[in-house]
Amino acid sequence: MVRRSALTFSSRLGAAAAILSGWVAFRGPSPWPPPWCVRNQPDSPAPFLRGGSPPLCRTGYCFLHLVYVVRDAAGGARRDVGWGAAELPSWRYCVACPWRRGHDGPVAEHDRGSAPVRLLGLSHPRPLAGGVASPSVVRADWSGRDVVVKRTSPAELAVLRLFADLDEPMLPRLLASGVDGGGPWIVIPFHDGRAVDLMGEPPAEVHHRMGRLHARFHGRTDRLADALEVIDPAFVRRGLAEFGTEQLRRARDVIGESLYARGCRLLAALADDEAFCAAADGFDRTLLHGDLYGLNVLQPSGREPLPLIIDWGAARIGPAMFDVAMTTGYDSAGRRAHDRGWAEISGAEPDPEENELAHAWSTALISAMFAGTVAARSSAADGEQLIIAAEDSVQRFRRLHAVRQTSAPCVSGS
Repeated sequence: MVRRSALTFSSRLGAAAAILSGWVAFRGPSPWPPPWCVRNQPDSPAPFLRGGSPPLCRTGYCFLHLVYVVRDAAGGARRDVGWGAAELPSWRYCVACPWRRGHDGPVAEHDRGSAPVRLLGLSHPRPLAGGVASPSVVRADWSGRDVVVKRTSPAELAVLRLFADLDEPMLPRLLASGVDGGGPWIVIPFHDGRAVDLMGEPPAEVHHRMGRLHARFHGRTDRLADALEVIDPAFVRRGLAEFGTEQLRRARDVIGESLYARGCRLLAALADDEAFCAAADGFDRTLLHGDLYGLNVLQPSGREPLPLIIDWGAARIGPAMFDVAMTTGYDSAGRRAHDRGWAEISGAEPDPEENELAHAWSTALISAMFAGTVAARSSAADGEQLIIAAEDSVQRFRRLHAVRQTSAPCVSGS
């Protein structure tokens, strides 16, 4: 009796899905997924999160996955996690999901980490100790495995899905992910290593691995353009005139009026410097971490033999030296390790002249933008050191840029 009722319900649902598929076909494809669609990961260790699309789910929109999930759930073969979407070849979301479930609706700010926990059936959720605390990040147990569940940005979600195809250690491995009313979420393994200090330099092996990653995506960022911000002249002006100035204002009581005024003059001068801002378009671009400083690198531990590069929420597209310059100088073991990693993938080390120019430019931009942040989180002395580094790096960039302009070949018309 129960089985017949389940089949009858499934048949009725199948008819509804068929009508819906016709409506969607008439309506045409939508460029945005509805917020209640959950995108499954085919590499997830949880069987109920794997794709399992029926044969007809090959058009980019999954019209029958809704029925497929319900039939499996009725038969007891798969856990019913809601009206999910299969992982489709075209990387689109399922639009055949008109019924919202409670765990897929809008999530209150204080409850942002709990929806994925309930969805996946995780146990013992608890705050994540160490690093920068956030209510959107929790630690939990998943079938005996120690994991981290995080509400994240579309940028980090896109990048971590991309990493699933790479055989590179030190990058987070995505176990599961999705998008619901609270936004994107991810599940990654827990790493028990301590973070490098705020002002500390990551190990050279981190730069080596980043060099490999930079080389892999050098000139191949088109597929990421919709998900990631590009470091272009507009980004530079905004970072200096808005973000940098606001961070300096927040640290005003810490650094004092004299250093505050000095920092404001520097930010304003760089934001108005057309040559400095336009230089962003002159460098080769690749995939960047975007925030590669000490607290985003976990050190090896007894259980973890390698460092882990975490928090890819600020991932961007820009010059490779932007990541390098955030924590190490140009004449450093870290930068040389980066170039060796680059050569392992590309077959040759990057152009040293462009690298030195890009490093000077990146150091000036990063130091000016984050002087206020560092002063507030560390000390006025560290903030002052960044202002000094920015001033020195601007001069170095201008010298190198002038030499490069002078040595550029001239082409005369006939």
